[in-house]
Amino acid sequence: MLFAFGLAWLVTLPIGIIQATTNQQPGYNIVAQFIIGYVLPGKPIANLLFKIYGRMSTIQALSFLSDLKLGHYMKIPPRCMFKAQLVGTLVSGTVNLAVSWWMLESIDNLCDVEALHPESPWTCPKFRVTFDASVIWGLIGPE
Repeated sequence: MLFAFGLAWLVTLPIGIIQATTNQQPGYNIVAQFIIGYVLPGKPIANLLFKIYGRMSTIQALSFLSDLKLGHYMKIPPRCMFKAQLVGTLVSGTVNLAVSWWMLESIDNLCDVEALHPESPWTCPKFRVTFDASVIWGLIGPE
C-alpha cells in the first residue's frame, strides 16, 4: 500500500501539470498494473488493491487541486476551501458507505449474474472488467 501511495505521490505532479495546461487527465492505471505485476507476480488481489489505492488517491488529489484552483480564481480563501472540501469528503464518504451497506443488505444476489433475473440492472459490469484486468496483469503477469 505504501508503494501505491508513493507512486501516486510521484505521478500527481506531472499529471497535474498536464491536466492544468491541457484539461486532459492522462491515466496511468495500466502502467501501475504492469509495475505491480512485475513486483508481485501471481497475486491478482494485490494487483487490484494496488491499482485502486494508487489510482484513486491520484484522482482525489487532482480533484482537490482542481477545486483549489477554481477557488483561487474565484478569490475564495484557501482555508475556507479546505474546510469545505473536508466536510464534503466526510459527508460523501459516510453517505457512500451507508448506501453501499444498505444495498448489500437489501438487494438479493447483488452482482451475481447467474442468480439474477436476465433484465436486472444489478450485474456490476464495471467491477467485472476491473477484476478481469487485475487477473490478467496480476495472475498471468506482464511476462
